[in-house]
Amino acid sequence: MLCFLSTCSNVTPPPPTLLQNIINSGLFKVVTTNTPSTFYEYSGNFYGIEYELAKGYADYIGVELDISTSENFNTIFSDITNGQAHVGAANLTVNNLHNQIIQFSVPYFQTNHQVVFKRNTSRPRSLDDLSEGRLEILAGSAYVQLLEDNKLKYPNLKWQEGHYSSTEALLQKITDGKLDYTIVGSNAFSSIQLAYPETEVAFSIGDKMPIAWVLPKTKDLSLSNSISDYFNTINNSGKLNKILDKYYFIPEKEFNYFDSRVFLNHYKERLPKYRDLFEREAKKYENLDWMLLAALSYQESHWNYRAVSPTGVRGLMMLTLDTAKMMGINNRINPEESIIGGSKYYDHLINRLPKRISDPDRTWFALAAYNVGLGHLEDARIITESQDMNPDSWNDVKKHLPLLSDSNWFKYTSRGYARGEEPVNYVANIKKYYNTLKWLTANEKELIPVKDLLVSNEAP
Repeated sequence: MLCFLSTCSNVTPPPPTLLQNIINSGLFKVVTTNTPSTFYEYSGNFYGIEYELAKGYADYIGVELDISTSENFNTIFSDITNGQAHVGAANLTVNNLHNQIIQFSVPYFQTNHQVVFKRNTSRPRSLDDLSEGRLEILAGSAYVQLLEDNKLKYPNLKWQEGHYSSTEALLQKITDGKLDYTIVGSNAFSSIQLAYPETEVAFSIGDKMPIAWVLPKTKDLSLSNSISDYFNTINNSGKLNKILDKYYFIPEKEFNYFDSRVFLNHYKERLPKYRDLFEREAKKYENLDWMLLAALSYQESHWNYRAVSPTGVRGLMMLTLDTAKMMGINNRINPEESIIGGSKYYDHLINRLPKRISDPDRTWFALAAYNVGLGHLEDARIITESQDMNPDSWNDVKKHLPLLSDSNWFKYTSRGYARGEEPVNYVANIKKYYNTLKWLTANEKELIPVKDLLVSNEAP
C-alpha cells in the first residue's frame, strides 16, 4: 500500500489545455485584416466587427486582447499553425482549402459570394463569361476552392491569385481599370461600396456561406468549445446582432452610383471646411462622434450651408425655426451656429430616450427622432410592442414605422399621420455615410497599396 501511494504521488499532472494556456498568459492573440468590417484604428479608437467580437471574447475569458493585422491574407493561416496567433478573425468563409492545418469555429454569420466588375463595362452573366477577362481573387481565400469546384463545369475558367491583405486592393484595381473581375462577400462589399462607386455586382455564386473564426487543428477542443459558448451567449443576449448591425446592413434602397460620386466629391471638397466645427461640437457631448454628426449633416444638407427645404428647414443641419429657437440659434445658415444647434438637438433627443435602450439602437432611435420627431417615434414603438415585438430594438421598430402612413394604423396613434418610411431610409443612409466616413478618415493618410503579386492557376 505504501508503495502504491508513493507511485501515485509522482503521477505527472496533465498539461494545461490550449484555453488554460491563453488564460495563464493573460493574452488572447488574434490576427485579422485592415478593412471597414473587420478591424481598423482611428484616433486611438478601434472599430470593426472582428475587433468587437474578439474584444468581447477576451473579456469573456478575462484576458487582454492582442490583435494584429496581416499584410497578406494568406499568411493568416500560417500565423495560426505556427502559434503566432490563437485565432484568425477576418470575415473568413468556411471552406475546405486549409482543412489539413486549421479548423473553423462555430459560424456567426452568412454571406453570398458575388462577382464584381467595373461599372459601364460588359456585365458578365455567368462564370463562363469570366474567361473573357482578367479575374483575380485573394490568395488563400474561400474563392479559390469555389472556382476550383466550378472548373469542370466551366473548363475555360481561369484566374490569378493576388497576395493582398484584403479585397480592398482588388476593388481599387477594378476602379483603376487594371482588373476586370473579382469575387467578394456580399456583406463586406455593401459596407464599403460607397467608397468604390465604379464597382458593381454582376451576379452571386451559389448559396450563402457561413463566416467563422479559424483555429489550429488539434484534438484539444478547449478553445473551440469556449468560443462556441461565447458565440451562443452573445447570440442569445442579442449582442451579436447589435454588433453585426453596426457594420453589416441591407440597404433600404439600391446602390446609387450618382449619389456615391457626389458623396466622394463632397468629402474632398466640402467636408474640410466644416470638419473642425464637427469635431469641436461633438466633443461637448458624451454620446456624439464627430463623424456621426457629419454623416447626419450630409444626409440633411450634403454639407451645403445654404440648403433650404420646401418646408422651411435650412442650413447644414436643416433646423426648423422652432428647433433653432429652442437650441438658442439665431442664424440657421451660419455654419457654426447650425452645427452647434444640430449637435445640441441630437444630444437632447438621445437623452429623452428611455435609459434602458442601449447602443447602437439608442443612436438609430435618436437619428430617427431627428427626422420624424420623438412623438411619432414613440407611436411606432407602441405599435411595435402591440405586435409582441421589442420596442427598444431598432430592427423591430423600423418594420412598424411605415405603418404611421397607413390610415388603418395612424388613426389610433396619439400624433397621427407621419411619413414613416422616411426615417427608415434616413437612418440607413446615415449609417452608410458614417461607416464610410470612418473608413475614409482612418485611411486618408495612405492609399491602399496595389502590387502585382500574383499566382496563376494556369499551367506553365
